Amino acid sequence: MIFDLHNDLLTSGAPYTARYFSVPRRVVLAVWTTRMKLDVPTLSVLLSDAKARLSAVRPKLDFAVEDLGFLTDAEIARFTRLPLLYAGLTWNGENRFAGGAESDGGLTAAGKGMIRSLEKAGIVLDTAHLNETSFYAAADASSKPLLCSHAAFYGPRAHCRNLKDAQLRRIVDSEGLAGLCAVGPFLSESGDASRADFVRHIGYFLDRFGDQNLAVGTDFHGTSDLPQGLKTYRNFHRLAADLSAKGVSDASIENIFYRNAERFFQKTRSLYI
Repeated sequence: MIFDLHNDLLTSGAPYTARYFSVPRRVVLAVWTTRMKLDVPTLSVLLSDAKARLSAVRPKLDFAVEDLGFLTDAEIARFTRLPLLYAGLTWNGENRFAGGAESDGGLTAAGKGMIRSLEKAGIVLDTAHLNETSFYAAADASSKPLLCSHAAFYGPRAHCRNLKDAQLRRIVDSEGLAGLCAVGPFLSESGDASRADFVRHIGYFLDRFGDQNLAVGTDFHGTSDLPQGLKTYRNFHRLAADLSAKGVSDASIENIFYRNAERFFQKTRSLYI
């Protein structure tokens, strides 16, 4: 069973069948807004259509938004009434809220206000794609456990989208959650990653932070650089076998694959009430 924190199927245009969803227990479908012409009414229709179209699939589906740069001040109140599990302030660039991983900008006054609006509405802030400056400012501005839905780890692979140990410590100390993504260039220096590289990043996290704050955020359909041997949900049974072979317990594998994410969102739901 898998709780996938981040899947870009909705805005990828990729075809799917019911079999595609046969393995996961729960999937968060993210709307990647960066290159879309979007406003809140259009987003609302997109989410409603997706919910109707996917009503028959097996896992529980949730929705999220990646990059709030399209929002105007007049739209924020309506946006926060949408049925969203989480939202991220930026993609890799800089917008009026914060700086992304490929920019130098920091969290702005508008960004701090946006965090307050999200938390008031019960929408979890996603720190994925923030640069370090914005990450720490957002962490300081938030009173809730921290979420990074999809990234990898800077220790085994130095990349601007990866989380450094101090950032991971901040997430763990907040009782938050880090979702490990299956993006080749984030996992391996060569970019030609394999399932073994994904296992290596899991091992890196477990050795330093334990098994209570790590989850999976595949970024399926958000990248063309998936690791060899980890391109669909059906590959996760082999990933589990690989982890077992490395001495990772069944209980830890369950925590990483779905229990940690379930506990995180149960906890944050109670915090927002």
